[in-house]
Amino acid sequence: MKNLIATALVLAAASIASSSASAQSGRALATIPFNFSAGEHTAPAGTYILSRLNENVIAIDAANNNVHLMALASSSAADSQRSRLVFHKYGNQYFLSEIRCSGSVGSMHLPKTKAEKLAKTQRMEAGLRVEETVTVALGE
Repeated sequence: MKNLIATALVLAAASIASSSASAQSGRALATIPFNFSAGEHTAPAGTYILSRLNENVIAIDAANNNVHLMALASSSAADSQRSRLVFHKYGNQYFLSEIRCSGSVGSMHLPKTKAEKLAKTQRMEAGLRVEETVTVALGE
């Protein structure tokens, strides 16, 4: 029941965000070889289509149509030489942190979630290497 309500809310938000955006400002394809979290959601390894719905909303859809996520992010005008996803890695947990786009599209930064902050704290308390950065290339 909880998953059904969450899915309904995500679909409603996607509908609102899609209608309020004058045009979809781009789509990219990424093959992510590990399970990861984006916002408050987790997703399995796989190929994903990323779509920027508006200035602050990113849709992450599995190419096989099994997973549909949306995440809030803040935009920046930072220019990148390569389009890529940036993940923070704590042990075997990966958290999507940033979507860097080449050219003038800009980048999107996802805020750290409670789960990511907890993973970081646990690594620090255990005296382990706290955070690694992992990047995955984006394709068109």
